[in-house]
Amino acid sequence: MSVDILTSEQKEEFRRVFNLFDKDGDGTIVTSNLGQVMRCLGLNPTDAELKQYIAESDENCDGILEFESEFLPLMARKCRDIDDEDDLIQAFVPFDREGNGSIQIAEFRHLMTTLGDELDEDEVDKMIEAVGCDNEGRIDYREFIRLCLSNCDVYH
Repeated sequence: MSVDILTSEQKEEFRRVFNLFDKDGDGTIVTSNLGQVMRCLGLNPTDAELKQYIAESDENCDGILEFESEFLPLMARKCRDIDDEDDLIQAFVPFDREGNGSIQIAEFRHLMTTLGDELDEDEVDKMIEAVGCDNEGRIDYREFIRLCLSNCDVYH
């Protein structure tokens, strides 16, 4: 992932927080500090997400993340994912008649089977099962989007 998508302000903020955990000033942190660094930046990764980020970013598997070559590309991916999430949320907003972040299952089913990459009924059923619905038969589309973007396999 190219770090070119990051603004100079973002890079400066990432560097400032990263340096709080870079004890010897050599431009690295131990991977066990990644969660703390991300939380200081306003992110709240789960333990599973942290393991995934470390596996993706610690290129030489030495338990250390270098700022320029490992940490910044990770943050660029996170920023891109946040942009993708916002774009997907905006796609659902017109169908959210109550403005509460959810849509009726029937409408969700219709959207998934008729727009974009049309899915079959079985695939949609698996998605609904993975995300769940509330007592009123509504799906939280933000949860659906998070599930999709987290690379969870909702089909198995």
